[in-house]
Amino acid sequence: MQRGKKVISPHFMLHVVIEDHILKNQPPRIGVIVSQKFSKKANARNLLRRRITEILRRFVLPKSTRSFEAVLRVLSQKNELDFAEVRSELSQLFHKIKII
Repeated sequence: MQRGKKVISPHFMLHVVIEDHILKNQPPRIGVIVSQKFSKKANARNLLRRRITEILRRFVLPKSTRSFEAVLRVLSQKNELDFAEVRSELSQLFHKIKII
């Protein structure tokens, strides 16, 4: 049985499970997956992963009003994503799912 919600944007796929009664008073947990389909070079994947975690830490998690568990997958795109693009797209994803 599948639980939670899935939201897709041009570069990301977000799977979220919101269970306030189970996760009450616990911080949100988010996993970030950047596969080799994005880039064969580990430094490019790690750079994007560091950008995503910094955006989540500075802009998404302080505004979150609920406890949740999420997995954020980067879809296979060969182009480089800058900080501003990633920030705007992630904020739109979390607004769609009504976490912030």
